This record gives sequence, structure tokens and C-alpha cells, in this order.
Amino acid sequence: INGGKSVIIFFENTDIINQFQNMIKDSISSVQILTEETFYKDNVIRKSTISGTVTLCSRVFNRGTDFICLDPKTECAGGVHVISTFLPESQAESVQMQGRTARQGNPGTYAQLLCKERLVETIDGFTIDEFEKQLEKGEHVKWIVQLRDKMY
Repeated sequence: INGGKSVIIFFENTDIINQFQNMIKDSISSVQILTEETFYKDNVIRKSTISGTVTLCSRVFNRGTDFICLDPKTECAGGVHVISTFLPESQAESVQMQGRTARQGNPGTYAQLLCKERLVETIDGFTIDEFEKQLEKGEHVKWIVQLRDKMY
């Protein structure tokens, strides 16, 4: 955000958003929350692409929400940066989340940050030992996707 981008971070649920917000409250000044309970959702969505803004979103907004960037400063800085903090239930959901950036030909970037301990809790067959083995071979992403696809 210091470089002029805006950041939209997707979380699996509101509890995790609240935990993250408490962790960053003293280090990031322009943070807004977008959940099912948010009043004036359209205003939050519009502001989410303004340079320097960090928007913490619940999972439901990763499909069908148009985060349109009209801020030239954000565009000049490389556009909106979208971060996923959970493993989507399908490849289609993953593509939808990535599609929240680089809207309508605008620039943008995407990253996925996953917690190994959370994957142990939520993905059948995921172990940290096997993850480390797959990581060494460079096959960790493919392996995680295969485990996910078996579940859904």
C-alpha cells in the first residue's frame, strides 16, 4: 500500500477478519471491512480501490462483486492487489477471486497466503510432514489442489 496500490484481502469468515484487524490496527491507517453485515456495502466497494486503502472482505464477496478501479494513482502503482487467505472450494472459485483484480483491462496482482495449521484442520489428508515433502519437490500446490478436489 505504501507504493500506491489498494489491497483487498479475502477471509474465510468474519471471526478471522476480526482477528486480523486487531493484529494490524496500529500499523495500517486506512482499513475498511466488507462483510454480510456491513452497512453501505456499495460505498465500501467503491472505496476499496482507492490508493492506500486496505479492505478486509468475507468470502462471499469474491464472486460477483465488481471492484472497479477509478483511481489513477492506484492504476499507476500497478492496480489493485488481491490476497486470498483461504483455499477456495473449487478452481472456479479460485478463478473468480483472482478476477477481482485487473478488472476491465486495468492492471492488478494476486497472491494466495495459506496457513499450514489451518489446512491441517480443514483439508482431509493434509499433514505438515507431507506438505514439506511436496514443497521440496515443487509439487505442493498441485498436491493441495488434489486434496481439495477430493473433498469437494
